[in-house]
Amino acid sequence: MLGDVRAIKEFGLGVGFAVLLDALAVRCVLLPAVLEMLGGVTWRLPHRLDERIAHISIDGSAVHSLGSEVADVPRTASALSQRAAA
Repeated sequence: MLGDVRAIKEFGLGVGFAVLLDALAVRCVLLPAVLEMLGGVTWRLPHRLDERIAHISIDGSAVHSLGSEVADVPRTASALSQRAAA
C-alpha cells in the first residue's frame, strides 16, 4: 500500500478483502451451516466411485486387490458403521 502504482494497490486491497471474506463468512459461517443441513450425505461416496476405488481394511486383516471379492470387507461407509456398532 505504500508504493506508487495505483493498480497494484487496488489489486492488493481486493485480494486482502477477498481473503478476509473467505475466512470469516464462508469458512466460519456458510460451510458449517451447509454441512449441518446436508448431514450424512456430505460424507457418502457416489455409488460408481465407491465401486472403482480400492477398499482397504485399517487393521490390515483383509487386504485384497481390486479384482477379487472379500466377504468380510464392508463396501460402504454405512456398512462399516453398522459393523462397528455390532
